Amino acid sequence: ETGITSLILSDNFNKFLLDLNPDAINVAKKLFLKYEKKANFIIGDMFQMPFENETFDIVFNAGVIEHFKRKEVISALFEYKRVLKKNGTIIIGIPNFLSVPYMTGGLIRKLAGRWPYPRAYCYYNLKKEIKSAGLSLKKREVISKKSIYNWWNFCIPIKRLFEIGDKIFNWEGYLTVLTIKRE
Repeated sequence: ETGITSLILSDNFNKFLLDLNPDAINVAKKLFLKYEKKANFIIGDMFQMPFENETFDIVFNAGVIEHFKRKEVISALFEYKRVLKKNGTIIIGIPNFLSVPYMTGGLIRKLAGRWPYPRAYCYYNLKKEIKSAGLSLKKREVISKKSIYNWWNFCIPIKRLFEIGDKIFNWEGYLTVLTIKRE
């Protein structure tokens, strides 16, 4: 939505930010300008990207794929594969729907009408979709452990209960990161 994830990635390579929404691109442009960072901003569709075949070494996507049904995810993965160089890497970040604090906090917010995001589908590792696109899942890792409690900032007592419960259950973090290879 804002380009913040791309902003904090290393500056040791050329960045291309693509979004179908011109407003999202404008927000990202302002953010990059504010921090004096460079990037290429493209208004375009991730299902038909305006790039030549085998353009990129890395394709990065966070907070997007989970909003699409399986057929659309496979279509997006085929498109990522098309623009990815041989031996390139795709990195996808999706919410960890197995994180109990995240799931319950999100559910309560949604029921209360305070959920600002479009519908999300629950994906664990996209293994079948990745295989269907002729790609290979190399790694699934869950990160951002402390952020799972932020979903409960609106109710501190329950947030504290989850933090205590973590000592017993060792909850997983909020973000699932998938490393995918084109071989």
